[in-house]
Amino acid sequence: MSTTFYNTFSSLVNVGFLMLLIIYVYAVIGVHMFAPVKLNGPMNDRLNFQTVGNAFVALIRVATGEGWNDLMEALGRNFNEFN
Repeated sequence: MSTTFYNTFSSLVNVGFLMLLIIYVYAVIGVHMFAPVKLNGPMNDRLNFQTVGNAFVALIRVATGEGWNDLMEALGRNFNEFN
């Protein structure tokens, strides 16, 4: 039974690394697009797109489904002011 785990562990690491790479790319794009958005609503000093690290954590939160609609609404409300 443990042999199956050892055989699939490398595949799991590859998929996890690919997922983290994709989230990192979207974090950089998010910083480029949403850095000037004012902090309001669910956005605070840790949940924002002002730095790549904060954007990475925000996208992990969105990927897990925790309050993603509140964050999307706050970003959309302020993003329209800049365009």
